[in-house]
Amino acid sequence: MRLIDFFVFYEATLYKSKEEENRTGNQRLNKATRVAGLIVATWITILVQLFSFIILKRNLINSHIWMIVTFTIALMTILILQNIYITNDRYQYVISEQYRAFKLGRNAGIFIVFSVFLISIAISVSIGIYLGNF
Repeated sequence: MRLIDFFVFYEATLYKSKEEENRTGNQRLNKATRVAGLIVATWITILVQLFSFIILKRNLINSHIWMIVTFTIALMTILILQNIYITNDRYQYVISEQYRAFKLGRNAGIFIVFSVFLISIAISVSIGIYLGNF
């Protein structure tokens, strides 16, 4: 859970000031949970791809419903993370004094989140290319 906290915390710090945050409609936490949800959903789809190919010896990615399954996984992951971080106030706990703080700088944290997101997508596409889907 701390890894997902890392993604949400640093993505939520993209705004430089309260004025900038208020100008954009105060949606930084919603955007942060969507990005973290997309990263986690990509990881889940990578695991499904690998499981289906290695264990079942089937290429499920070629099926027409694969995009619907991927979209459903992403949507459910985002909804679950929004429930955890916004409705259940997990983000308030992450930024509180009780939580062990992240010591990485803001720009380095954002760079890591962005890099993990791109690498996750690249791995998923690479698996698809390897299996002959693209």
